[in-house]
Amino acid sequence: MRIIHSTSLALLASCAAAFKDTSPFFLFSTSPSFSTFPSPNIAHAASITSSLLSTLSSCPSDAYILVSQPAVASADFAHGAGIPHLRNAMNGTAGPARHAVTVPEVVGSIDMAKVTALLESTCGARMLSADAGTGEIPSGTAHPRIIKVDFPPLPTAITDRAAKLSDHDSFLHAVLSTAGGHAFTVIYHTTPLLDAIATPAYEMADPYENVLHNEFKRAIEPLAANSTGGVFDHYVFLGPGIFMGLFASFLLFMIFYTGLSALLSLKVSYFAFSKEMGPAAQKKVQ
Repeated sequence: MRIIHSTSLALLASCAAAFKDTSPFFLFSTSPSFSTFPSPNIAHAASITSSLLSTLSSCPSDAYILVSQPAVASADFAHGAGIPHLRNAMNGTAGPARHAVTVPEVVGSIDMAKVTALLESTCGARMLSADAGTGEIPSGTAHPRIIKVDFPPLPTAITDRAAKLSDHDSFLHAVLSTAGGHAFTVIYHTTPLLDAIATPAYEMADPYENVLHNEFKRAIEPLAANSTGGVFDHYVFLGPGIFMGLFASFLLFMIFYTGLSALLSLKVSYFAFSKEMGPAAQKKVQ
């Protein structure tokens, strides 16, 4: 059964900004064993790992090229002009590969260690490595074989990311042409982009607006945590409000104390309550 994925990269464009913490997955092979491989728009890494182990258990190829591209998103692959070899392989328009699988959004990381262990133990595949940094490509033709290609993370600048991804695409094409053979399977797995992609700086025309922009920019920058010093270096225990409250309380206490002292100082004579001080006593005095 021939499967042609002519819209696989176009699907990435529609899902480029749909989810965070996800990354795409690609697979293309000459073996018809992958004709029924699931290719949903969104999948968990565990389900893809399970499908890989199930399909690869029959050892469908002579060469297994395991490609790792960390820190990418679907948006990096949305424009196929920069990655022509991967685009043609996924569309089935170049090379012997006729079965392609694209999962635009994969949640989590695919367990490639289990895939490698299965190929080595079940298929007896020999491990080889291709170095993208030095351009070294293994020339062995042992069958079956695993060719591991570990690409470095892409730069953060958008223009640099596209250029580096294009270089990786060219190197993968060279690996496939040199050591792929006639029966191969390419498993291109990625990891999510953790750091924000740098955006080009925008220069304002008005210098006064630029100064104002910088002031706001400095105001919203996070403050560095200070873990040194004692508790009095981080907290104010006698602020203006507390000081005014204590001062008012002191004044009220003095007023209350003065009034209470005046009240207690009042004295009434004993004779004011004596019966002899009545009118009869006054007549006697007269």
